[in-house]
Amino acid sequence: MSQRTKEHIRRWIFGLPMAVWVTCLTTVCLAATSLFLYVNTNLVTITNSDGQKTVVFAQTIDKRLLVREIADMRCSEDDIITYDQAKHGYGELHVEHAFPVTISVDGEKITENLIECTVADALDIMGVTLSGDDYTEPALTAKIESASSIAVHRVTYNDYTKNETVPFETQYQYTSLFYRSPERKMVMQNGADGVINAKLRDKVVDGEIVETSVIEDYGSTEAVPEIIKVYGEGAAVSSMTAPEGVTLDENGIPTQYSAVLTMKATGYYSAAGKGASGLGLSYGTFAVDPKVIPYGTRVYIASADGKFVYGWAMPTDTGSFIHTNNMQVDLFYETYEESYINAVQEVKVYIVG
Repeated sequence: MSQRTKEHIRRWIFGLPMAVWVTCLTTVCLAATSLFLYVNTNLVTITNSDGQKTVVFAQTIDKRLLVREIADMRCSEDDIITYDQAKHGYGELHVEHAFPVTISVDGEKITENLIECTVADALDIMGVTLSGDDYTEPALTAKIESASSIAVHRVTYNDYTKNETVPFETQYQYTSLFYRSPERKMVMQNGADGVINAKLRDKVVDGEIVETSVIEDYGSTEAVPEIIKVYGEGAAVSSMTAPEGVTLDENGIPTQYSAVLTMKATGYYSAAGKGASGLGLSYGTFAVDPKVIPYGTRVYIASADGKFVYGWAMPTDTGSFIHTNNMQVDLFYETYEESYINAVQEVKVYIVG
């Protein structure tokens, strides 16, 4: 370009009106501003673990400033903020809120703000270690998703040898058979002390014994309880229970039955173990004329005044008395003394089935 041409252009430029200059400068500034905003402004989608979501335009890259002031969301120093800028001008920011987690261990409480993790993670973060059979509640694999408490239980074991006598206990059985002499007591089984001679192990959790087990036995014997039979008002001799579906009144007498027989009741004892029917003999079985009450029939036996209750029973034997009185039942007892105490009394026999 010649000097003359350059001079011509210079004179043309400086000869432009002021309005043109202003317009040009304004256009340049706007373009520069737009370019600056394009380069430095981001469209950011902000979400958090509370389920909130918002979209903002922001120039700052300070993540906490974005959350607190621009998005107006809560954010603490312990919250975890992740920012993913997929491409220029657009990004996704997520706030995972921390929550307090308290660990109770060794008589102390430790609290820190954590985000979602497992119990094992929480212990690791807070510097709590387990050893041996120590355990936690909740379990180590349990997830923590909100403010929570974790209990650490310390487990230790104590081994020792024990050699001592174990006194027998006294157990009581109740029967209405003694209604004539309520003060009567009958020893059904003599008690015998036991002996512990063994190596034992106590399991201790947080300082308290929760379980004792035998590691090695050197000849221990269990105590044998003393069993005493005493009077109990309305207590049945038999341990049999009512057939399924049978309803009882307030005195335990069946409300559903096919017949009620008034019979003479005696008592008997036999070491044979089986009755004439081939079925066993025990409390709750009795002898009767099978033509009157067939073997295996379920009945309920009690005196009319309710003072004596034999209870639910089933005939399994036949007595010689049927030749002289077929309206008699002979109630079985597992001791001769009880059969003697029964004597002779009138009872009602409710035939159920």
